[in-house]
Amino acid sequence: MRRRATDLPRLEVLWRQLENVNALIRHADTKLTTLIAFAGVAGGGLFVVSDRADPAWVVFFSALCGLLIAASGVLALAALLPRRPYRPGRATEHIYFRAIAKEYEGPDAYTASVLKDGVDLSVNLARQIQINAVIADRKFALSSGATLCLMAAGLLLAVVAGHQMFG
Repeated sequence: MRRRATDLPRLEVLWRQLENVNALIRHADTKLTTLIAFAGVAGGGLFVVSDRADPAWVVFFSALCGLLIAASGVLALAALLPRRPYRPGRATEHIYFRAIAKEYEGPDAYTASVLKDGVDLSVNLARQIQINAVIADRKFALSSGATLCLMAAGLLLAVVAGHQMFG
């Protein structure tokens, strides 16, 4: 593979940027997994403390808490749901996994395309950085909503549990 020496720093910078964006995606996935676990624990706790809810306001708070826990779980799961849209473009794609799977007949065709003289991988890397940044942004937005729902549910759960314990 022939590369100009001046291209290497640019490719390295783009590759590091892609790795940084991918690290943000992994960070968001870890947060989302933790939120799902907390939602499960909160749901179990709500089930235990609202078993014999008596006043109407406790029943209402319990139901609202359950809805918020469910909303948190749904938002977190929606963020973890993989989206795989691919719309073929005019430029040849060498980085995006879905494009590689759809555009090339096999490993030999992909290898020949990548190793062809004049292929500028920096364009593909820059495109992939933008695609992954959109994914990271979506995941963080949904995790923020899930966190807010779970925080509100936690407050309601504390009120219901406090009433059930100290009446």
